[in-house]
Amino acid sequence: MYEDVYRDALNVLGEAGYGFRWATEARSLLEQRGEWDPMVLVDWFGQVERGVLSNATRSLLEEIQWREIASLTDWCAARALDQG
Repeated sequence: MYEDVYRDALNVLGEAGYGFRWATEARSLLEQRGEWDPMVLVDWFGQVERGVLSNATRSLLEEIQWREIASLTDWCAARALDQG
């Protein structure tokens, strides 16, 4: 499941374009980690709430969060169907 979220996060950040410096740096950070870390998203949202990151950044984070929720939902549904 986290592989999908990792890939989706990289895509969302990449689609923001090279003119969006934070997105470029965040994408680079994720690529260096090589995997998804859900606590990174929590930290980024915290920075938005403290005013460190912009509302444009919030929009990107919300898109990543929706994709994370969709992946989790799909993963849970697949597990439930395997049990039936």
